[in-house]
Amino acid sequence: MKPLSTLLEELSEESKQAEQSVSEAHSETRQQLEARKLELKQQIDTKRSEQQAAVTQAHTTADTKWQQLQASMRETVQNTEAELDAAKVDWNAQKAEARAEVAEAQAQDAVEFARQAIAEAQYAAVYALQCRAEADELVATTR
Repeated sequence: MKPLSTLLEELSEESKQAEQSVSEAHSETRQQLEARKLELKQQIDTKRSEQQAAVTQAHTTADTKWQQLQASMRETVQNTEAELDAAKVDWNAQKAEARAEVAEAQAQDAVEFARQAIAEAQYAAVYALQCRAEADELVATTR
C-alpha cells in the first residue's frame, strides 16, 4: 500500500500531464483529436477495469480479515475471565487496526476516484475540441 503522500504526488503529476495534453490538443487536427480521444477512452477503460479488480480484492480481503477477527474474538470470549480482560485489550487493538486499514483503503479509493475524474475531464476536453474543430470545418465549408 502506497503512502497517501505518494498517491497525492502521483495525482498532481497526472493532473499536470492532463493539462499539458489538453493544451497540446488545441493545435491538433480533427483526425488527431479523434485518435487522441480513442486512446484516452482505452486508457479510461483499462483504469476502470483495474480499479474494479482492486476494489473487489480489497472487499474480499476486508471480509476475510473481518471474519478472522470475529472468529478470534469468539475463541477469546470462551476463555477465563482473566483472559477476557487481556482479550478486550487485544480486541480493541485489532478493531483499531481494522478501522485503520479500512480508512486507508477508503482514502486510496478517493485518490483513484480523483484520478478517474481527471481522466474523464481530459477526455471531455479533447472531445469538446474535436467537436469544435468539426463545427468550424462545417461552418467554413458552408460559406
